[in-house]
Amino acid sequence: MLRQGAGAGLPVRIMLLLTLALLPLGYLGVIQTTALSDTAESRLRLSLIGATEATIQGKTQRLERGLGAAEAIAGIVGQFIDDPDVCAQFMATFTARDPAFSYAGFLERDGAVRCASAPEFLSYMADADLTSLTGTPRAVIRPAPNAPADGAPVSVILWPVVEDDASLRGYVALTLPGGEIAQELNQVPARPTTLATYNREGRALRLEGPEPTAAMIAELQERVGQMPPLQPTTHLIDDDTGAPKVLVLLPMIPQQVYAIAVWPHTTPSPALFGMSLPAPFFPGLMWIASLAVAYLAMHRLVVRHVQRLGQQMEAFGRHRTINRPDDDPAIPSEIRALETTFQGMALDLISEEARMEDALREKNMLIKEVHHRVKNNLQLITSIMNLQVRDTQSVEAQNILARLQDRVRGLATVYGHMYEARGVERTSAAELLGDVFGAVLNAGDLPAKGVTVTVNFEDASLTADQAVPLTLLASELAAQCLATVLASPDQTHDIDAEFALVAHGQARLACTHRGPQRSPESATPEAGLASKLLTAFARQLDTTPKIDAQSDYCRTSITFALQAFDYADRSY
Repeated sequence: MLRQGAGAGLPVRIMLLLTLALLPLGYLGVIQTTALSDTAESRLRLSLIGATEATIQGKTQRLERGLGAAEAIAGIVGQFIDDPDVCAQFMATFTARDPAFSYAGFLERDGAVRCASAPEFLSYMADADLTSLTGTPRAVIRPAPNAPADGAPVSVILWPVVEDDASLRGYVALTLPGGEIAQELNQVPARPTTLATYNREGRALRLEGPEPTAAMIAELQERVGQMPPLQPTTHLIDDDTGAPKVLVLLPMIPQQVYAIAVWPHTTPSPALFGMSLPAPFFPGLMWIASLAVAYLAMHRLVVRHVQRLGQQMEAFGRHRTINRPDDDPAIPSEIRALETTFQGMALDLISEEARMEDALREKNMLIKEVHHRVKNNLQLITSIMNLQVRDTQSVEAQNILARLQDRVRGLATVYGHMYEARGVERTSAAELLGDVFGAVLNAGDLPAKGVTVTVNFEDASLTADQAVPLTLLASELAAQCLATVLASPDQTHDIDAEFALVAHGQARLACTHRGPQRSPESATPEAGLASKLLTAFARQLDTTPKIDAQSDYCRTSITFALQAFDYADRSY
């Protein structure tokens, strides 16, 4: 069956068109889902900033209170700073009345303790870094490795004391114990995995949980010195295990103390069966589901019925079979109407083919009858000529009539084969040539000894236009061989006749006679006529005969092109 170049199937094309139709909706869905995810992410980060502020609120208040207390003491300590006993009594009274401070004292510019609430010296106060503040006196908050009271880690607030002439006299030092702050942090419901506070110099004041990474501290130090001052910010990071975390950076005391909080990243995202999925997943899932529905719908409603109808058409084209209509209620009315139309057309076509076959059969019978009558008429002419030969006394006339009788007999052989053949359009070359050579040579009463006849005819289909001249050619060749044999009956003769397919679409008829040949002097007018007939018959086959004649050898061959059988197109 001839098939044109097949393109994409109907379901595939519908899926492509549906994809184009859903593309804007899918794009909007991705945008909206992404926007919702971004909004959820922003809300999460804002909530984490709020949670961090709530977590450090108590410590921030204590630091602010400590700064306020240090500023107040710095304003009045100048009245009794020259009396160490009164100063110490004041510091002790201050710490006794306010348990939020574990230590209070006054430091000279060189770090020496002038007076303090406790007799123990605070080792941090002698740190050489204290001298770096003399150039630019300012309040600072630093960590203290040891506390003079109970040894707990504390934060130290240093507030500068300035003389009337703006010269630096020293620092008021207040310590805040870390235990009470930790207790307040434990009362917060939501806790970060890591919470650390740092002063502006990058020193840790308090650490809860795993220590922040170097990248976190570098991020803090980069933003502390920026102007305007650091605002609460969040950053998405990965911990050592690769899990996503949210880093919150926010100021507790502007330009003084900052906090780092690390929270688990729990942004609400689309989920399926408990698994978090990216934002474009659900628009993509909607697109896949739409394509699946379109494919199944087209296949169930259209494609399978069209394929079944195509199978019916193919079966009708091959075997002329018509199936009963399918009573499936799922068949669409349009396809059912198409099937009904096809079955009606198929019935009409079968009826028309039956009528044409009857007409063709009658035509073939009529042509066969014509061939039969022509054959009978030619045989009747042969019989009349045979009677004439018997009544004629002249030997020359008898020979002429015998040769003419052979030619008529060859024509009768052709029409006999056309009548007996199954088809009127073609004839078997092997059978036709075998009958012609046999009829001519047997009719000539060859000598019983000394003559050998060998025939080798390959089979080929001949049209009626080629069968007649080829038969007459064969008859002439056989008659010439017979005349030569009868002219020398006491000699040995070998006659070889062959018909072969020599090339694509080419055939060759050859007759070879080995034995004494007739000399030109003995040639009769009949021999000249035979030569002319050979040439004339060969021209009807669009060729010329090739003759190789010697004293004891003669070969005549004719090569011609077989005609192709052209049939009219009978497909309706």
